[in-house]
Amino acid sequence: MEKTITQAPLRVSFAGGGTDIKPYVDEYGGCVLASAIKVYAQAIYPSAPVMTADMEQTIMDYFELKDAVKITNGAPQMSGLGGSASCFVAGIKAVAPNLSREEVALTAIHLERNILKIAGGKQDQYCASYGGMLLMEFKNGKTHIDRITPPPYLSKLLLLVYMGKRKDMGQDIIKDQMGRDNLLGFHRSKGITRNMKQCLTYNNLIGFGELLNEAWQIKQKYTPMMATGEIIDFYDNCLKWGAIGGKLTGAGGGGFMLLMEHPNKMGCLRRELSKKDIKYHDIEFDTEGVKIA
Repeated sequence: MEKTITQAPLRVSFAGGGTDIKPYVDEYGGCVLASAIKVYAQAIYPSAPVMTADMEQTIMDYFELKDAVKITNGAPQMSGLGGSASCFVAGIKAVAPNLSREEVALTAIHLERNILKIAGGKQDQYCASYGGMLLMEFKNGKTHIDRITPPPYLSKLLLLVYMGKRKDMGQDIIKDQMGRDNLLGFHRSKGITRNMKQCLTYNNLIGFGELLNEAWQIKQKYTPMMATGEIIDFYDNCLKWGAIGGKLTGAGGGGFMLLMEHPNKMGCLRRELSKKDIKYHDIEFDTEGVKIA
């Protein structure tokens, strides 16, 4: 059998994370703004027999496969870039290449949430499957995707800094925040998310950055597990060094922090980070989504 090799992008989330998670999304609907980036999970099928991880075995069992599928993540475990969803999406596309993007995303959500019982939302799987920058509306069990064309220079203002491996599992952080009274915070987050889309529509990058900062201030209050004192101090310093906004890209507690340079101070933050020997990663947006390589 000829091998199929697929790749699926990871993502950065700008705002709305948490509103796509049960029980909130079922009662009030969710809204998330996120973009796929050029960091990829890869899957190979069929693969030589190897010791399989839970996700690989779950895919093999679900599709009743005799041959193994091998999946590799393009980022560290618990990076906050949606890597586990991208791995599922890449693996599903490798073993079932005729599935549509919607079917791949829904299958990945089903395997993670219902089979493996991993707490989380839906944004990661859709970003990995569709690619591009997406405003995702989740309501009444359905997903509406609004594909956004960002200003071409937005990615030049964005960067990632790795804050280290988080102490708590992402699903534990999610369970803690969903068990608290964050109703008003989630409502505000959805409004900010839609306003961020309007800023992009009218090339208002200062407004976009200010809303990114506002969304992070709200997210920090969801749970004490969201950010350590070290993370909060680092972010505050970045604002002094030339950032206009930012946030942890995943459930919280560690992983990558997304930072946006102030459009009127482009290069200042990067220079300060370099002076302090703090490694950062530039961002490129992916527009293709999952594909056969």
